[in-house]
Amino acid sequence: MLLSASAPRLLLAAGLLASVPREAATEALPTGQFVEGITCRSDTTQTYTLYLPSSYQPEREWPALLVFDPRGRSLRAATLFRDAAESYGWIVVSSNDTRSDGPCEPNARALRALWPEVHERYAVDAERIYAAGFSGGVLVAWDLAQFAKPPSLAGIIGAGGRPAPEIPVETIAFAHFGTAGHLDFNDAAMKELDAIVEKRAAPRARREAPRGVLPQQPQADRCPGGGGREARCAALLRDDRAGLGRPHGDRSRAGETLRAA
Repeated sequence: MLLSASAPRLLLAAGLLASVPREAATEALPTGQFVEGITCRSDTTQTYTLYLPSSYQPEREWPALLVFDPRGRSLRAATLFRDAAESYGWIVVSSNDTRSDGPCEPNARALRALWPEVHERYAVDAERIYAAGFSGGVLVAWDLAQFAKPPSLAGIIGAGGRPAPEIPVETIAFAHFGTAGHLDFNDAAMKELDAIVEKRAAPRARREAPRGVLPQQPQADRCPGGGGREARCAALLRDDRAGLGRPHGDRSRAGETLRAA
């Protein structure tokens, strides 16, 4: 299981607990388009796909989303958030190096490189950094939330995944949006997690696909909440200041379900 061995988790903690300097770089990078294959400064073996909104200027701070795909398909995963990131002014950083169903160390190494990267290289709002993942990528996001200091994540978007058993979710103090299909083996664990988060009074929302596991393709008729994956991503990025989930009566549209109260 991802990062379940104690040694890699200790290495991850040691790499992330260190203070991160607040220095936004002045390098000129394209905005309004994906830039693939950017190398992390602290570890040149780690690369990612970047999206800076067209309005990006280093003089102000911007919310950021770290994306962890279980097969390192950085562009494919980041594309789900492209329209929302452009509309609402978000930085998207999607790793090429996260994996599922394999050794722990590649994910720990990716996190150790990406966490300082977003703080040192881009003008991020340290209180509005979120992580999103699918399947094993969700476990990566939870590990980051557990060890990244200071500060930790503002929230997690988890699709078809759950935290490792040793993660103390009872201490959760950030927003959480979770989704899983009725036949997904993660579904029961997601329901348990939702109940824990509800007791903690943390902002949260849980969605279930109408049938089967979470679909791989953005088919609107099979996506939880309706409206397609991109629509749900847009709602999540738009409403981060209100927390990922302030449910309203009409649950058929993600934008209405998750909008700021």
